[in-house]
Amino acid sequence: MVNMRVKARQKADRAPGWGQGTELEPETCHWEIGREETESNEVGARKKPEPGDVRKIVFAAIVVMLFAAPVFLLLTAISAPFPLRDALAANTMYWFPGWAVFTVWVALDASALFGFAGPRPDPFGPRALGLSALGLANIVAMFLFMILTQAK
Repeated sequence: MVNMRVKARQKADRAPGWGQGTELEPETCHWEIGREETESNEVGARKKPEPGDVRKIVFAAIVVMLFAAPVFLLLTAISAPFPLRDALAANTMYWFPGWAVFTVWVALDASALFGFAGPRPDPFGPRALGLSALGLANIVAMFLFMILTQAK
């Protein structure tokens, strides 16, 4: 039965008038595609960022803040009194809770933060555990800041 269908298709393919009314699209060579891309990308034209690129930039900014926050807080806490230290100490009740919630989330679910920029890594893998340790360092730095400045 299958052989009969195959033979019928082959016979229909050879029949006169086959393919009439349907035009095949011309094949495009690779060099033509490259030429079209270079013509559309003029000198000085800005390329639009892809959504994945924006997410990677935001992820990188978050990681930089996670590295910088504990260093900044500890240096501010152990330094001599100056206006920035007094302003940070006076306003801890406003910005500490938000940063604390964020760092606890990073410490507990670092793979979700990695998932923001790309595929989620193993939750117990070195990348996720390293970011969790960074979240814990932020929490410790906030506690040390409050203790050293006596939460003024």
